Parts: sequence; structure tokens; C-alpha cells
Amino acid sequence: MSDKLLSCCMIVKNEDSTLERCLKSIAPYVDELIVVDTGSTDNTKAIAEQFTPHVYDFKWTHNFAEARNFALSKASGTWIVQIDADEFFKKEEAEKIRAAVEQCEKNVLSVRIVNVVGENKTSSAHSSARIFRNIPEHRYHFAIHEQILHNGDILDTSFSSITLHHTGYQTEVISSKGKHRRNLSILQRELKKTPLDIFMNYNISKEYLGMKDLKKALHHLRIAYDESKKHPKHLLMSSILFQMIGTLYADKQYQKGLKVASEAESLYPEHTDLTYYKGLFLEKLGSISKAANQYERCIQKGESPSYYQTRIGIGSILPLKQLFNLSVQSRDYGKVQEYAFAILEIEPHNISLYIPLIRFMNRSHTPVDSHTFLQSLQVEDSIKLKLAISVRLIDSMLRLYDTSNLSTEEQQILSFYKTLKSNNPKNGLSVLKTMTAPLSRHLTVIYYAVTKDERIFHQLSLAKTTLFCIEAFRSKPKAPAVVDEIVFSKALLELLMLGMYEEAETLLGLVDQTQPSLLKQIGRTFEDVYNDDLALQFYSKYLMQYPKDVDITLKVAHLLLASSNFQDAILFASSLPASNIRAQEIIASSYAALDKISPDSSIRNISNIE
Repeated sequence: MSDKLLSCCMIVKNEDSTLERCLKSIAPYVDELIVVDTGSTDNTKAIAEQFTPHVYDFKWTHNFAEARNFALSKASGTWIVQIDADEFFKKEEAEKIRAAVEQCEKNVLSVRIVNVVGENKTSSAHSSARIFRNIPEHRYHFAIHEQILHNGDILDTSFSSITLHHTGYQTEVISSKGKHRRNLSILQRELKKTPLDIFMNYNISKEYLGMKDLKKALHHLRIAYDESKKHPKHLLMSSILFQMIGTLYADKQYQKGLKVASEAESLYPEHTDLTYYKGLFLEKLGSISKAANQYERCIQKGESPSYYQTRIGIGSILPLKQLFNLSVQSRDYGKVQEYAFAILEIEPHNISLYIPLIRFMNRSHTPVDSHTFLQSLQVEDSIKLKLAISVRLIDSMLRLYDTSNLSTEEQQILSFYKTLKSNNPKNGLSVLKTMTAPLSRHLTVIYYAVTKDERIFHQLSLAKTTLFCIEAFRSKPKAPAVVDEIVFSKALLELLMLGMYEEAETLLGLVDQTQPSLLKQIGRTFEDVYNDDLALQFYSKYLMQYPKDVDITLKVAHLLLASSNFQDAILFASSLPASNIRAQEIIASSYAALDKISPDSSIRNISNIE
């Protein structure tokens, strides 16, 4: 019997960018380290040799299972720990391994693999059999996406709380095309031998999905699903369904995806990700209230068990963010607050959540109230300053001094407005000279609207789009003409955030009412600052020229419902096809609201409207 309890086995090739971190994370906690190199041309072997004398060469045979089994043949420990070079254990996780195997009553222990996508942000997690007894019956099978099996059969596994972090997705975007082609070639060879193999069809679908070939991905997922149904309780069934649902969503097959997600949830009710997908599908189909119900169910159910493929936060932060977005759309300020603060308990530095809160406050309160609210937030001053800049709370910008976390653009904006609010606002011209487009284009419009400084025409290289917007603030502006939508809308948004409403009205005087795309863009700009009355005004002008635009018609009906204009909401929603689920939901909600107001007459009166 070996006196070594733990042997860590790895196969590597050209991993010098991540291998050292990996080995540092596991080497102190195992009794033996086996590294098998399959043909590195970088410093991989040299790095490995710093940690262990057990570094072996293995000629690559286009078969991952063979390489891993070679590594197993070199191990002398009672238990094997398998890890890849782009993975690592945190200290507190690695420390759990020895006690976990000593207490394990089975021959295999699964760990939780967490995918880190950048700046320690995690996107998904799944379980994988990475710790198992070193016995001859345990060998890897399959040329790619290799699996450890017991005499070729699925293992009886214990699930542990040990977490292994995977960072491969951070760099996969750069090299994914070559990787997918390599994997696809191996899988296609294997699939020719067994074309109905569940595991191979499932894995080849993942490669096609990575290559954005959704049709082929779905084709192989259907084969895998149909075959797995012949084997009740097949271990891959939940993963196949999860992958199929995600692919249907990516392929915009929302109705079909909803059906599959509902069927899958009936089989795996504790898999919260399926409930979340139902919410996403319903939201895309326009059934907003039903989507919100599904997101609420996610929170009630909590995180998916570790043996499922899952996304981090599926029972908390992810549905909360969806509910937050829906409450913003419905203009329910109470719910916006409720969901925002629930999210901020989890992500206290999520600046994007504060922006709607402050913009809502600015619509119903005053900038002073917004400044007080900003000061009350339990976050660092540097975060408060970033937020003040985002929503252009000038007084707060001038009172906060911690600029440590500002980007270059934020620093330029801060410098610009500090100068503009100083005793010598025309010094802002020197700040404008340091800016690059597109930021300089619309801020130049703001600068001229405040200062009327004619020097800009001589000292700045002004784009035609900027010149045109500036004309609105000159004594003899030119006649309306076709306007650049981007510069115009950014300048308008800037003026609205600053509370410069007279200047905003002056700028709008340049609008050519026959430029429908600009009318639509202006509507969106007013919607962004929750000025729904003016948003509706410009959307309506746009619809006079394009009455068959379904998206804008639906948006108008939605805004009318949110502003309690129920009869008008019904009129606009009724102009859309009966198959439009969101339109029908708006009509039903409007009728229900009117019935509460006047139970005896509302429905009768509305039904008489042509």
C-alpha cells in the first residue's frame, strides 16, 4: 500500500502563461505531482520541473484519454487529483482535499468548477469528477472531452463543496477558432464510429455552438436528446436539455425554447436555471408579467444544486437584475428602489443601478435631493464621484475629490465641468482641446450653449455635425436640415441631464420634422431620462410617418400604460396583430386598471372605441 495519499496528475502543452499559478495552488497539498507534456515549444516543461521531478514526455496521438491514462500510470498515490493548467485552487479550497478524501465513502469525489471570465467575475459552474481512487478500474475514455469511468461504466460519485477555478474562458476568444476546429476534427472521427452516441453528439454540439453554428448545434443536441430518452435518468439528460434551451434562446426560437424549458423544469424542478430561462423566453415573447413571476420564482428557489450546470447567481443577482430592468421599463419607482438595493447588497459598487434611481429622482424631485441621496450611499467617495459624473450632478462633482478610480474620459468630463462652473468658464476651451472624438463633439455644443465663445470656430477643428448643432445657439441660426443623430442626441441628453431645458428646447428647434429616424432617436433620448411625455410626443410624430413600425407602436402602448393613460394604451396596442403577446398583455392590464377605477362602465366604454 502506498504511503502517498494524493497524486496530482496533469497533461500540458504550451501552458507557460498559467502553469506556475496552477502548480503553486496545488503542489503544497499533494504528496506527488505528475506532469505529462504532449509537445510544448515554450517554457512549460521548465516551469513544471521547478515543482516536481516527475515530468514526462508523451507523443501526442490526438487522444486526450490516452495522454491522461499515461499520467495515471506514473502515479503512486492512493487518490488522484486531476487539474488543468488554466485552473487553480484557492488556498482554503486546496486545504479541504485531504480531509475530503479521508472521509469519502465512495471512490470518486466531484468538485465544483467555477468559470472565471475576467476581473474575478464568474459566469457559470458545473461539477466534475476530479478526485478519484487510483485503481486499475479507473481509466479515462473518449479521445476528447475525456471522462474517467469505472471499467467503462459511469462512476458512483460523491459531491463535495471544494471549488476549482477555471480561467480558460478569459483567453479562449483569442484562440477559440483553432481550438474548436481541432476538437471538431477529433469528434467527427469518433462520431463516424458511433453516430448515435449521446456523449459525442452532446460534445460536438458544444463545439458548433462555440463556432456560432446554431443549426448544427441543435441538430446534434436533438440526436443526443432523442437517444438519452431511451435511457431513463441518463446522467447527461439535464445537461443536454440545458444546452438545447440555451441554443434555442441564442437562435431566437423563443416559443419553442419556452416549451422545452417548461418540459425540462418538470423533470428537474430544482434546476433554477430552467426557471430563469422561462423568464427570458416569456420576456422576449412580450409576456412581461409572467416573466417577472418566473424571476421571482428563481429567487424563491435559490441557487441550483452543484451537480447541475448553472450560472453563478441564478437564484439571486441574475433574476434581481431582470426584475430591476422590468421595473424601470414599467416606471415603478418603488420596485426600482426595492430591486436596486437588493442588488447593491450583493454588488455594492454596481454604479449602473444608481443611475435610474437618480434620474427618477430628478424627474420628481430636485438636484438637491439627488445630491443628498448620493451622499447617503454607503460606498467610497471615488464611487460616488463616478456616479455623479455619469448623471451630471454638477454640485456633487465639485464637492467630491477622490479621483483614484476615474477613467481618462471621466477625468476629462470632470475637468470640463469644473472649468465651466468656475469664474472663467471660457477656460473650458483648453479642456476641449485635449479631448478626442466622439466626446468632444457633443461637449463642444454644451460649451458654446453656455459661453457663446466664438473662439471655437478658430481654435477647434469642428465636425460638420457639431457645427450644425451649435447653429441653434447663434443669433441667426440656419434653417433646419438633416441632422447627425448621434451627436444631436448626445448633446440633447447632456442638456437634459444638466437641467438646461431652455437650451434643450432651442436645440430641438433645429429638428427637421421630416427626418423620421431622428424623431425616433429623440424619443429614445427622452425615454432615457424618464421624460415619457416628451418621448411619447416624438414617437407619435415618428409613427405619423411610419405607422406600421411594430416596435415603436408597442413602446408607445407600453409607456402609455406605465403613465396610466389606459384608454390610449388600448388604442395603440389594439392596432397590433392579435398574435402580439405583449400587446395583448397591455390591453388586458389596461382593462383591469380601468375596471378598478370604474367597475361598471370601463370595459363597456372601451369596447365601443373604434
